[in-house]
Amino acid sequence: MKYNYEELAGMIDHSLLHPTLTDEELRAGCALAARYRVATVCI
Repeated sequence: MKYNYEELAGMIDHSLLHPTLTDEELRAGCALAARYRVATVCI
């Protein structure tokens, strides 16, 4: 089965689970997820 970029990105969960992440790192991680249109961001 072949997926295009948008379909594949929509299946990815991006995790930002490190307990010492700064607010700026969280914002950057969420921006990255939004840019690539991943399915979810776990914080």
